[in-house]
Amino acid sequence: MQNLTIKNDLEQPRPGQTFKKTSIICAMQLQVLIDDSARLQEAYPGGNAEHIASQQAMVVDNWDILQQKSAQRKSDLQATMDLYWFLNAVRSSCSFSGMYNLKFNL
Repeated sequence: MQNLTIKNDLEQPRPGQTFKKTSIICAMQLQVLIDDSARLQEAYPGGNAEHIASQQAMVVDNWDILQQKSAQRKSDLQATMDLYWFLNAVRSSCSFSGMYNLKFNL
């Protein structure tokens, strides 16, 4: 029973992996949207084409903002993880030195 639990835990994607896969899928959908936008601009010239182009620009700009915020979030999470690793190393060193001092004081 325990082996099944471990296997199921290993099959579960980590949250960062899920977000990355979703981001890649969204990027592919965005490319399809841009291609459709170009096709529609050619099919409907004039005011419609301008409106389609402005909507496309807004979507692309927002996508770029999302990508920037995602990269910043990833960087922040990495920095937090590094801090916790460091704090754990300090705690282990303090514990070891405390035990070492006790051993030689007796």
